[in-house]
Amino acid sequence: MTMYEKNTILWDHFKEPRYEGKLNHCHHRIFGKNPLCGDEITITCLKSEAGWQANYQTKSCMVCTASASLLMTMINESQSNLLDNIIVEFLNGAENKPLVSKEFANFWQTISKYPVRHKCALLPWKTWQDYFLTRDPNEFNN
Repeated sequence: MTMYEKNTILWDHFKEPRYEGKLNHCHHRIFGKNPLCGDEITITCLKSEAGWQANYQTKSCMVCTASASLLMTMINESQSNLLDNIIVEFLNGAENKPLVSKEFANFWQTISKYPVRHKCALLPWKTWQDYFLTRDPNEFNN
């Protein structure tokens, strides 16, 4: 399976990205960059009683763009209290650990032959995770 094969999660999220663009009236603006390849991502998000809303903008390769789209889908369509577990599961894929999510397994299977692209895939997820690990949890209460 190559990165450019159709009918993969990677291809689907690259060709039809979800939640792409700037979110107006955001509470948080998060920037990440991979200095080795030049990929950049900006995540704009806000939290309400209903949960997180997040969008992204990238200047990046196919893998990073698809990964950002997948992350935004998880953020926008999952319950807030499950996000930490979802992020940890995705990150486990980079370490070849067993995955419950078929989407994540398909994603990592597609790029497993391209280890140099793992950092591209991880950039959106690590950017999100690192930002919130360094913040006061009370900052996110409604």
